[in-house]
Amino acid sequence: MNNVLNNITWDMPLPLSENRNSLPCFPVESFPSSISEYIIALAENTQTSRDMAAVIALGILSVASGRSYRIEGNANYYEPLNLYVLLVAEPGERKSSIMQNMTRFLFDYEQTENERLKPQITAYKQTKANLENSIKNLQERLGKSKNDKQLELEIKEKQAELDDLQEVKPLRLYADDCSSEALTTLLAENNGVMAVLSAEGSIFDIIAGRYNTKINMDVWLKGHSGDEIRVDRKNRLAEYIANPRLTTVLTVQPSVLEEIMSNKAMNGRGLIARFLIAIPLSRIGQRVFITQGIPQDTTDKFNSVLCRILNTPLQQEPLTLQLSEEARTVIETYFNENEILLSDRTCSMREWLAKNVGQVLRIAGILHLASELDQHTLVSADTMQKAVAIGRYFRSHAKYAYTAMGADDTTKKAEFVINKLRSYQNPVVKRRDVFRDCRGMYFKNVEELKPVLNILEEYGYIRQQSVPIDGTNRPSEIIHINPLINQQELRTKGTIGTKEIG
Repeated sequence: MNNVLNNITWDMPLPLSENRNSLPCFPVESFPSSISEYIIALAENTQTSRDMAAVIALGILSVASGRSYRIEGNANYYEPLNLYVLLVAEPGERKSSIMQNMTRFLFDYEQTENERLKPQITAYKQTKANLENSIKNLQERLGKSKNDKQLELEIKEKQAELDDLQEVKPLRLYADDCSSEALTTLLAENNGVMAVLSAEGSIFDIIAGRYNTKINMDVWLKGHSGDEIRVDRKNRLAEYIANPRLTTVLTVQPSVLEEIMSNKAMNGRGLIARFLIAIPLSRIGQRVFITQGIPQDTTDKFNSVLCRILNTPLQQEPLTLQLSEEARTVIETYFNENEILLSDRTCSMREWLAKNVGQVLRIAGILHLASELDQHTLVSADTMQKAVAIGRYFRSHAKYAYTAMGADDTTKKAEFVINKLRSYQNPVVKRRDVFRDCRGMYFKNVEELKPVLNILEEYGYIRQQSVPIDGTNRPSEIIHINPLINQQELRTKGTIGTKEIG
């Protein structure tokens, strides 16, 4: 559709902002069938979006994969396999039900493994107690006899035996809501590996210092990247974690996402940039009451894959997955695509994009392990292509979150100006008149208005023109308004980058 006005041929302007309804669906087919079949069955059973089950399934697989594996993207460049996943859905979307159906696999594994470990834990505790009692008795005898070289030698031997005693602890895979300090201790007590799985958004309240008036997000920042953590506190043992691997799977309401996206501390220090954000469409209004149960063999296959990964013994150094040459070509192509997006210095999600390729590598490693392969098999090009598809899914949803949910004011400013333009009867207005009508909350001077007008011109809402003022050499800046803007259903929630296909 086009129109001609003032000798300008106008086309329908491009949508200024991306419609939430146009966001892509999670490519469930990227998972092996043992995973995708359970996702589809769970979504139908709970009458929820497949995205919800798929995103949380990816997080649960990350809990298992991140314990023992990493992936080599390039020479001397490694990524751990732990992810931060954030699912956004309205109240009543059965987020908790999906989370419970997924976390029960981890809970059951913990219970089974701890039952198996129980004799070893008992034996360890008894041996430790015996050694400590022996050392105490020997020290008491030494105190009475003095300078007894034999007793001193026995004490040293017992102490060395106690120091070398390998601690056997109950397995702990995940926690729910916990403070940053408690999470640091959990990581220290569990070989640097832990997950936080929560169906509520209170974790962000805790991080933001709502309960202790102090923002403490170091453990969350370092737990994602694997940077060492050193904590020294008064009256407590020092905690040192050389290679933390923290996985986080959270579900929140849109209001929580809006709050954290506008939090300068969380955005400024890069916490939000670490999250893979998903905002799936709702099925409310289209659900049915009577649904099919999840077949037992479907549940068993999902559980079998998860347990196989979890059964990999913890190593001092994570086991390394390596890429085939074809897979390396795929991720290199995606890297180049991502670099183009990063080159836009006005982009509000540059920090998120800076971590995007690394996230895709992590996802590729998880998909590789979910396909029941290990470090002895190279990651294939097909697996990497599937990881890229998931990466693009999260990129589109992150774009929506970074603009529509409050991290970027550009869209809001542009929409504000469009509403003013719609109110004009004359299709040609002076720029100074537009500034006069828009001045206030968003614009303090004309210089602040110019970038927004440039964007509106690029998207086809206006044409800008300099015309000479009669009898002077001074130009007057005028704006031609596209007559079609009132005929378009403007999609007012989304991202300004709709011209780039995500």
